[in-house]
Amino acid sequence: MADTSQQLGCAASCSFGDVLRILPSAARATLWQELKSSSCVKSARSSCRALRELVDGQTSSVGIPLKDLSPAELVAAFHEGLWLVRRPNCTQVTLFSGPDASALLVPFATAPAAFCRAITELSVYCDEWDNPIPGGVLLGLTSRLPGLTSLELSSPPPAPDCALERQLASYALSLLPNVANLTLNDCHYVPLLPASLAARLTQLSVFAHEMLETRPTAAELATVLSKMTALRELHVSVAWQCPFGPEDVRQLLDAVPRTSLRTLEVHSVGEESNQLCCTYAGGFLDTVEITNEISPDLPYTVLSSILGTAVRRSSAMGPRLRLLKIGFVEADGIPDPDPAAELYTRCGSIELGDLIGGEDMDTILSLVERLGVPERLRWNVGIDDYYEVVRLKGQRPSEPAGVGPSSGSAGSRGGGQGSSGRALPAARVLSLPAVIERAVERMVKPTTGPGGDLVVLRGPLVRSLIAAPRALQGWLQEVSASAAATLGLSEAIVTVRMLPSAGTVLAQAAMAAGAGAVAEAARLLGGAAPEGGTGVAMVEATHSGLRWRTAVVQVLQALWDGEAEGDSGGAAGQAAPGGPSSEVERLRCLVETWQGLRDMPKAVGLPAA
Repeated sequence: MADTSQQLGCAASCSFGDVLRILPSAARATLWQELKSSSCVKSARSSCRALRELVDGQTSSVGIPLKDLSPAELVAAFHEGLWLVRRPNCTQVTLFSGPDASALLVPFATAPAAFCRAITELSVYCDEWDNPIPGGVLLGLTSRLPGLTSLELSSPPPAPDCALERQLASYALSLLPNVANLTLNDCHYVPLLPASLAARLTQLSVFAHEMLETRPTAAELATVLSKMTALRELHVSVAWQCPFGPEDVRQLLDAVPRTSLRTLEVHSVGEESNQLCCTYAGGFLDTVEITNEISPDLPYTVLSSILGTAVRRSSAMGPRLRLLKIGFVEADGIPDPDPAAELYTRCGSIELGDLIGGEDMDTILSLVERLGVPERLRWNVGIDDYYEVVRLKGQRPSEPAGVGPSSGSAGSRGGGQGSSGRALPAARVLSLPAVIERAVERMVKPTTGPGGDLVVLRGPLVRSLIAAPRALQGWLQEVSASAAATLGLSEAIVTVRMLPSAGTVLAQAAMAAGAGAVAEAARLLGGAAPEGGTGVAMVEATHSGLRWRTAVVQVLQALWDGEAEGDSGGAAGQAAPGGPSSEVERLRCLVETWQGLRDMPKAVGLPAA
């Protein structure tokens, strides 16, 4: 009994903190990971001293806000560096300073040197992005943190008229023998980088938010970049309002030593937010990619200037470029001569994402000759000025996984396969009546879902009324009034689209929920079918689940994919002679068909009765 009582007494005296302290290091690490994955770190740390010790002991990174502390609170919070001593595994620190940048010195001022040497990553953010960090403050920081391998500075350096402060800032950066990764959110730091640091850097990111007249020129940046012989990754970003010109980019490409360079990104280029991403192999450009994540407009005239000046004329361009990748381009025109034409002949492969049609089909086809067939063609011709998409390569959204096309670069000229990867028949150009007829047939097919706001009106009565516009307008007004009375509206039909070649009228209901009432009113006012309800209905009214432009684009997509659809005799157009057509020939037929939609009848408002 005595032994049992003694054991119970020991158990009763063992606290939660004692249990945490005797846990093996692996168990403490596991508990720490669980706290992080459950987003419970903050609440756990504030719950008791034992958990605070566990959290601090496992923490590898910490963010320190300084701007809300009074001078007395600031000194007390970092007295003798206890905040760092409690975190022996801490290697990453982020400091958030207020208007007084001298507060940045306090956290490390009295911390033990051994713990300061353990810090390998430091990020410094100031409350005001245009508030400079004094050179003396930066010197005080770097002299305490000799173990840094990564440094990020978000605020500008001392002003040009502060010569001593600028010299101190440059000297401060020279005291970092291990820094290889540097991020500067102000490009005015670049001229201050000491040669010793520049030669060691393997990663450099420079973000310049200044206007063109206040930031260093491309030539000034190039002078410093030329000293970075160990650089592997370079990212230079300037404000989209004042982008680099093509010649500026060429200077940067020429300046960076390429012995170890693997990737280079420049943003913004040419106009707005174009981004140029380059990879290297064997000391020369291997791939070049140009994208724009903000604006969908990259005119070809701009693209040609960027590629023809920045890339083709650069000393970084070797005999061949393995891959040129273009996110999208707008067919606004082709300069004569084309600065980039010679570059395309030196590309092993060209991949084009979206080709956006312009004023005419000839420019589209000329770009296809240069860049190859794109993944998608976007154009707004004949479909109410909406830009719609025909997918030319890759898996369509409606296709199940594994049913997509064969692989290959977008610049390949071979073909005879659609987006489904099947061998296709000879290409053909569809006439406008053929496109309309096929689109109408898609409109009247049953679909799942609530349906849209269009009613497809066909039948003998509708066909005869189309030949008498005034009579047709009067009948549609009667249909609208009848349906409006049922729905409790002032009008039930807002627009109509006459499609004479298909003997069809598309009536747009005032609201999708009222399309059924419009269809019913049209049937009733169309008159009874002959012979006591038998025979052909005078009016066929179908509440469609498709928009008109969606149906038209489906016809274009089917034309590209080579899907068999009912032909309308000679109206379907002529097929190209011979066997399967090349992708370029088939695209020509698609674009010619699409351009023919310019004469598509437009929807017009239905006048009040």
